[in-house]
Amino acid sequence: SDHGFFIIGNGNEVSSNQAFRNDADGFRVVGNDNIIANNKAVENLANGIHLDSGDDNTIFRNFVTKSFADGIRNDGTDTIWTGNTAGKNRKDCTSDLLNGATVAMESGNKCADDSRFSLTFPSFP
Repeated sequence: SDHGFFIIGNGNEVSSNQAFRNDADGFRVVGNDNIIANNKAVENLANGIHLDSGDDNTIFRNFVTKSFADGIRNDGTDTIWTGNTAGKNRKDCTSDLLNGATVAMESGNKCADDSRFSLTFPSFP
């Protein structure tokens, strides 16, 4: 697959990059404690930004548009989303997914479809 940026590992910071017209995700992240900030993803054939897996990743102040899949897709746990802008994607704002993805904090995101990220916190017995 031809991702613009494929980040594998823990504790990385990916900031101020542009991913245009890639054959897969603009930014694909696998790992924990990564920061994806101030990036731009435009016209990617899959997701603009995809947290494939991992814990405690931060998605901060990114601009994502015209993705053929989700603008920003969360498959991680305890993800922090703040200050992102998504519009004109197949699905602009991604809710937590059934495979256990969760959001630890969400604030200040703008979505062209007027939806908000839905928070799902783990349930305790």
